[in-house]
Amino acid sequence: MTDPLASRVTNDAEEDLQQNEENEHLALTERLKSSIDHLNKELNEQKDLELSEKNATIKSYLDKIVYLNENAAHKEARLSEVEAELGRSRAACTRSQHEKEILERQNAWLNDELTAKVNSFFELRRKHRFGCGNVFQAYRCAQA
Repeated sequence: MTDPLASRVTNDAEEDLQQNEENEHLALTERLKSSIDHLNKELNEQKDLELSEKNATIKSYLDKIVYLNENAAHKEARLSEVEAELGRSRAACTRSQHEKEILERQNAWLNDELTAKVNSFFELRRKHRFGCGNVFQAYRCAQA
């Protein structure tokens, strides 16, 4: 038979050993939880930093997009102004060309009229001179 005292001491030792193992296990679990919490905190900080950097990059891209859109709108407005001015210039050019053609036709008509009048004048002058020449000759002859 086994000695009850020895059996009890053995049981107490086993219980103490088991309690020590449980305490060590709890301490290890607490250290692991603490380590996990610390790693999670570091990971969250790292992710927050990455998100901040990405947000800054996205904001800079957004600013560039806004700037480029404004610039494109400004250029589009300027292009519209230039196209309108080009249309007005073309219309003015067409009007000027039409006026030029009218003036050229008027000048040609006036030149034709002037040439006809000058020719008529010279013809009358020639006729008048020859006629007057004969009259003068007749007058001279009559006085002589």
